[in-house]
Amino acid sequence: MRNPLPMPAIPRWLGADNTVDLDALGSSSLETFVDVEGLNLAEGTLIYPNWRGCGALGEGYDDVDSQVAYDSRQLTPDGFPITFANAELKRLDQGTVFYSFSYQIGTGNSRSEESLRRFFYVGKRAAWVPLLPVVQVREAHNLHLDPDGLPEDVSEFTAVIVPYENMRPGDVVEFIWAGYRENGDAVVPVSAYKTVIENKHIGQVLEFPVPRAKVLIMLKGRVELSYTVTYADGARPVTVSPMQTLYISPPSPDKLPAIVIPGVDDYLDPGQYLNGLQLTISNYPRMLPGDSIVVSAIAPRLGVSKIIALTVDQTIVDRGFFNVFYEYEWLNSNSNLAVRFSYQFSRLNANGSSEPLEVNISKARKLEEYPYVPEATPEAPGIGKITAKRAVRGVAVSIPDSVELFGSDKTQVRCNEDGQLGFYLGASDGTSQRELNIPMCAVAPNAGKSVAVYYQVIVDGVDEPLVSPAYTLEISPLLPTDITPVQCTKPESSGNLSKSEVQSAGGAEFTQSKWPYFLQGQRVKVIAIAGAQTHFLRGTEADGEPVSESEYDAGYIKANLANEIVQALAVSSKLSVRAYISLDGGVSYIATVPAELTIVT
Repeated sequence: MRNPLPMPAIPRWLGADNTVDLDALGSSSLETFVDVEGLNLAEGTLIYPNWRGCGALGEGYDDVDSQVAYDSRQLTPDGFPITFANAELKRLDQGTVFYSFSYQIGTGNSRSEESLRRFFYVGKRAAWVPLLPVVQVREAHNLHLDPDGLPEDVSEFTAVIVPYENMRPGDVVEFIWAGYRENGDAVVPVSAYKTVIENKHIGQVLEFPVPRAKVLIMLKGRVELSYTVTYADGARPVTVSPMQTLYISPPSPDKLPAIVIPGVDDYLDPGQYLNGLQLTISNYPRMLPGDSIVVSAIAPRLGVSKIIALTVDQTIVDRGFFNVFYEYEWLNSNSNLAVRFSYQFSRLNANGSSEPLEVNISKARKLEEYPYVPEATPEAPGIGKITAKRAVRGVAVSIPDSVELFGSDKTQVRCNEDGQLGFYLGASDGTSQRELNIPMCAVAPNAGKSVAVYYQVIVDGVDEPLVSPAYTLEISPLLPTDITPVQCTKPESSGNLSKSEVQSAGGAEFTQSKWPYFLQGQRVKVIAIAGAQTHFLRGTEADGEPVSESEYDAGYIKANLANEIVQALAVSSKLSVRAYISLDGGVSYIATVPAELTIVT
């Protein structure tokens, strides 16, 4: 069962203003859909709509006893349809609805948990005009303002007014701070702060500093906040905002969660965000369309703060998160500074503030430690050696403990550069960020060579990985003596090769058993030399033949020398057969110890 069930959808009739327009609906029924994907409902399972309507005068129009039998044939891309009679909507004109659903569990009377509730309006509000947003105070939470709630490096509270539509140069915005002591006496005079709008203010939030002393004198009292807009042309009436009341006492301790920057804890490297930094912030509880949100990135005096304001609409509510964006240029302008990120929301009689996230932009996150290869013999800092025989099961690589990693980081090990011989890129196995491994298949082409080994850290939300310095790992070559020589297996021969036995067998068969780093696709030549003649039993002079899947599964390869060639050899002459094995795709070959045979009758 999905928990919670998603709220019902009204895709056709619910407008962008979260209203069902009765004029557009006409005489039609209201078609809604419930999402039953993944519930595995049996045919005939009962679905219970939970419709709670409130008319314009507060009268209740509920429908909580209906039930609809599930029929999979009626499913649509929007979900399973449930309709409501037109008359039910008409009597709710200028009212509201909360709408959810549940479904039958089993064959009895048990029901699932109720789905999320969809709230919407019924009937267009022809005269509805949005009010100005209320004043916010950055440090306020839950309609409380704590006089002792300022950070140590801050001496003033900050009142914030979000930009209004049609803001014009010459407008005068007056912020009013009316305080009352604990006994209800007004603090006089009322404080008024004026700002004359200039071009630099257009579309930006307005900030008004309030000294801490003004808050202290109202301890356990309250402050009433509002503002007025007097327009530049002087011909229009003054617009007055709603009044927001804050109580001067510590708020409840449960502030909203701090902003999370993926992969960032204490510091942020602007060089990792050349295309800018987009933050995704989860919605706070009980978010409503029309709420004002202010996201603050406050820099010290020498830095550049950035305040972003947005108004919540239904898409933000339904999506579950909102985004803000910071350009690389702004991030870089605050290099060597600590910036405090937070966000606040407000509406009339409600507000909230997040815990702050302090990020040091001064410290670039760099990987300066070499990888650690525990099985390698150190030669110098960042250089080590390992034998090919020791590395045959792969090479363990560790990220030193001194390298700072975060839980959201992903780690990789890399050999050489992309496009180079012996390139390999692999992720950790998930059990440990720090423990990595170069598998045998990646060691094989690097046997007998120096390989550059790196570890990489992929920071969540960042395009390019952080890369460590290169550790030079010298892998000794695989020696001929490390490989079992070719054997004559038909006829079985250890020193002499009988011409008569070869004749009976229809030729001589040679077997090369598997070698260290034996892998499908490796190229192999098998060459027989008799006097001045060279015979390619497998492959050609230019290239070896790849090990096939069946050969890999069997653990050996075979090559045949034609009977005619053996019969043409003189008795007591010598036949030398050896394999040439390439671990690096044919770039180089290892010649095995030859099998030396004497031709006998």
